[in-house]
Amino acid sequence: MIKLNEYATVDASTNSWELKITTTKVRDKDDKNGKFKKGDEYTTENSTYHPTLKQCLKRFLDEGLKECETVEELFKTIDNYEKIAEKAPNIYVNSQGLIQLN
Repeated sequence: MIKLNEYATVDASTNSWELKITTTKVRDKDDKNGKFKKGDEYTTENSTYHPTLKQCLKRFLDEGLKECETVEELFKTIDNYEKIAEKAPNIYVNSQGLIQLN
């Protein structure tokens, strides 16, 4: 497993690369059943699968761009992620579960 930052990891699964992003959110309203209250924190985990590590990192970039609020943050985020993606070789996991370079 590769830890990209405090909320994202990459791992080789059977036939692909798995990007797992965990986020903490705050509820904006009470639950109808009274189980959850406004202001309660909750955690979500989202996994996506990609044939190459580079594509996986590009998805990670796309997710990071959603958090940008200014143009300066946007450019800084793109620069940081491009450096990571450029260093990533074109690696993929084949149907037998073996990691191969392309």
